[in-house]
Amino acid sequence: MNRFEELLKSLSAQPSVIVHLGAGDCTEHEFYNSIHPDHIFYVEPDQLLAEAAADAFSDAPHVRIIPCAIATTDGPQTLNVTNNRRFSSLLLPAELLDFYPNITVDNTTGVEAVTLNRFCRNQAVDRNADNLLVAEIQGMEKEVFPSTEVTTLQKFKWIIVRTSEEKLYAAATEGVQQSLSDTLQEAGFMVFSFAEEAPPYVNIVGIRNDSVIESSELKAINSDLLDTVKVLEFNLSKKDTALGTLKISSAAEQANSQVVLATRAAELEAAQVQIKSIADEIEKQQQNNQEITRILNDKTAELDASEALVKSTRAENEDLNRQLDTATKTIQAKSTDLDVSEALVKSIKADNKDLKRQLDTATSTIEAKSADLDENEALVKSIEAENKDLKRQLDTATSTIEEKSVELNAAQFRIQSLSDKNSHQEQQVSALTASLQAKAQEISGIQQTLRINNKLILKSDTDLRELQTQYRTALQHQEHQHILLSELKDKLRQASLYYQKLNLQSPLIDADLIAQDEPGEKDDSGER
Repeated sequence: MNRFEELLKSLSAQPSVIVHLGAGDCTEHEFYNSIHPDHIFYVEPDQLLAEAAADAFSDAPHVRIIPCAIATTDGPQTLNVTNNRRFSSLLLPAELLDFYPNITVDNTTGVEAVTLNRFCRNQAVDRNADNLLVAEIQGMEKEVFPSTEVTTLQKFKWIIVRTSEEKLYAAATEGVQQSLSDTLQEAGFMVFSFAEEAPPYVNIVGIRNDSVIESSELKAINSDLLDTVKVLEFNLSKKDTALGTLKISSAAEQANSQVVLATRAAELEAAQVQIKSIADEIEKQQQNNQEITRILNDKTAELDASEALVKSTRAENEDLNRQLDTATKTIQAKSTDLDVSEALVKSIKADNKDLKRQLDTATSTIEAKSADLDENEALVKSIEAENKDLKRQLDTATSTIEEKSVELNAAQFRIQSLSDKNSHQEQQVSALTASLQAKAQEISGIQQTLRINNKLILKSDTDLRELQTQYRTALQHQEHQHILLSELKDKLRQASLYYQKLNLQSPLIDADLIAQDEPGEKDDSGER
């Protein structure tokens, strides 16, 4: 039997939408209904089972039966129907027969198949909701999940897959469990594996790690910011070259350019302040991650103490009931700690969303600056056009001087005046060049800040991986404790039966002893 109900209870899952692939006769429906989801989708390719489910849930508006198979491509497929319909699959049985030799393929039938990507689009599964995906697709999981888009998998907060390390079906390959684990981890899930009581099945559980996913998105945004800064630096270099070629321009246009450049410098300083604020937020996130790590370490220590308590309980039969109550209270305390940890994780998610909004603001600011640069480039082109006109005017003036020698003195005076004006404008161009160099240094500082930001994000990823490892260890300790408590419960039951048996036999034993004492009139209680 699968462990879906047990695993979902341990996760305290409260999904808005439940999607069960390969639902069969929907034996989990009573439990699904108890956690009150908004919608339940049962996907079953076997027409007989799908029709039975549709009749059973016809009065439940929140339940939908989808009669189709989930595969790697859309279109018609062949379903191999077995005598035990829970093992029916698009694939033929292989090593499954070693564990269940009575399984046979009774017949085949055509079914319509869709990909998991298309199914989620058709049913409008939204990532913003807490969704649960349960998959029992009999060997197809190793093909379906690796071929599914990452964005589709990330629409589910929890994913549970029933699979096996054995080659149960003809198209399956060894190492299915590892392949699924890799797929889910690459999609940003924490992955755990739990064996079922009866081999060869295991249940792989994936819990979406929003911190890792948002951290990857932040990396992409930072990369885009670096590219944007490089483009800005290139544009500034182009502006510097264009300004170097300017010889003559009006004083009013020079003043306007200085105002624009001063405004751009102020905006760049504001962007630098925003990036520093983002770095502070990331440092705060790392501190939150360290706090979660400390809480998980405390819980691990509590689990070890609980395990020692259980071992002591097995040795002291007279105090079994009292110690069992103590262990139950300890587990409840640990559950409270897990709730606190989940609250901290939600807090980190909120912080990450704030960081993303701040990065969006910074991106918008940089885009606005790029637009200002484009306007400045248009202004430079206009200045160049005016310079050409002035050059043409100078050529005309030179021709006039050669033709009219009478006006030579006046022309020489005009040329001297233009020379003085050129000297003054060259000094202004030099001042603009120095200002642009200062802005290039400011951009270099922004790039260094972004590199530090990337290093902080990489460190955050390392802390998150350590947190995943510690969380797995905590779950393993909890599972071990559950096994010990089950053994303790069995031994208590056996002790109770043995005690009742002794109580039933004790009157007969006393009667026999009395009958033996009467002929010899023995009173030696020690001999008796």
